[in-house]
Amino acid sequence: MYYITLYNIAQVNIYNMNIIKSTKNSLLFLFKTVPVCILFSLIFVLVMLVSLIPNITIRILIYIFVIVFAFPIYYLAWFLYSSSQFDKYINAEYYPDIVDKGIVRKER
Repeated sequence: MYYITLYNIAQVNIYNMNIIKSTKNSLLFLFKTVPVCILFSLIFVLVMLVSLIPNITIRILIYIFVIVFAFPIYYLAWFLYSSSQFDKYINAEYYPDIVDKGIVRKER
């Protein structure tokens, strides 16, 4: 349910679709990207393991670090990954004129 919500948030920022269509797409993306979702889940679980640290001061400092620095980077990484998946599946089929828009690839 967590990743369905994250995909919904990313889709609402990019596309104009209703909640039912967005949720359906999010569920399909979840099944297409299971390994990456598992990787992001492991990162989330590692953060939750901080609660096992017995020293409250260190635990609070780690939580502050996570909230201020790590979570924004985590969400940015998720948003960029989901945007690349939208480009691969949605834009390639329905919006071919914007596929890889803004991406500069170096020629070798």
